[in-house]
Amino acid sequence: HWTFSNLEPTRGDDFSFEIVKPSVWKNVLTELDNTNRSPQDGEAWGRLGKAYKEAYLASPKSYPREDEGGLQLYELSKAAYEKAVTLLPKDGLWHAGYAELLLVKHIFMSTSQNGPYPPDLQRGLEELDLAYQLAPKEAKVKDMLDLASNMRLITRKADGSPDFPSLTATPLLPSPTVYVPQTPPAESTAPSATPAFEPGPATSIPVTKTPASGTSLPICGGAALVPLALLLALRRKRQ
Repeated sequence: HWTFSNLEPTRGDDFSFEIVKPSVWKNVLTELDNTNRSPQDGEAWGRLGKAYKEAYLASPKSYPREDEGGLQLYELSKAAYEKAVTLLPKDGLWHAGYAELLLVKHIFMSTSQNGPYPPDLQRGLEELDLAYQLAPKEAKVKDMLDLASNMRLITRKADGSPDFPSLTATPLLPSPTVYVPQTPPAESTAPSATPAFEPGPATSIPVTKTPASGTSLPICGGAALVPLALLLALRRKRQ
């Protein structure tokens, strides 16, 4: 509630607020009631996480909300999804829905181009990997894999299956090799029956990249880098 008395407004008095669609908030309240009545119901927790996620992503441009209330919705959605995948660890679709929440936030809101992955982004990739292992043919899982591949968070193997470099301890591609030829010494001016120098074969010196403390983050902030048509195509059915 706001109350104003004897106010001569200036620009400093301006304020803004976000509104959640009543239908979306009704789903939140319904699933809150369901989880309160059945705290071991993993499906109810998953639906609650999905409802909070829809409120968090329901900005006019379908971008994650950056206001304080939006970030609270993000944390509430995380907690609900965490409960869902704990109670239903073999349900690939809830893992995919959880991955969507974590990955979309960082795709849109991250401003770092280098350095280790934030914990939530790394967890999102772990959840996507689990979703692929459990439900590789589900459309939701395929959509999230396409998004992660587009953002260079994962790579594709020769057979098209996903590869998660940040989840492996050893690199999957060979380190680049720099070839440095030997430098011949100056030719001797003294007469000789044999050449003063016979060039030897090129020396192959492997150069191994030393990883930083974490995996580099190959994404930039800003929605311009995100294929918006792909993001909007991620229609949420159950997860």
